[in-house]
Amino acid sequence: MGSGRAADMLAYAYKNTEEEEIASVDSKGKSMIEKIPRIPDDIKKKLKAKVEAEWPNKDADELTQTIIHCVMRRHLIVIFSLDDKNTMKDIDIAILHAIMKEVL
Repeated sequence: MGSGRAADMLAYAYKNTEEEEIASVDSKGKSMIEKIPRIPDDIKKKLKAKVEAEWPNKDADELTQTIIHCVMRRHLIVIFSLDDKNTMKDIDIAILHAIMKEVL
């Protein structure tokens, strides 16, 4: 799935995140719909079980919360598949895209 154990945990949480639509008002008083990421409780439990299995000597609650904290910032995450034929050619573009995503 990912490039390592932590990447696999992040990928699992990312894939299982839902978006909840919340009505809100911006600073100018205009109504808008915000999409708020949410991880269902059953997925949190499965994620914690995966963390406990992978890192039995670590604080599973803390690691699970760290993963959830990262995934809640979906707009900062860029998924890049290392299985593609053109990986070496495209990896520079993917890195540049990830860097520019935060700037733009």
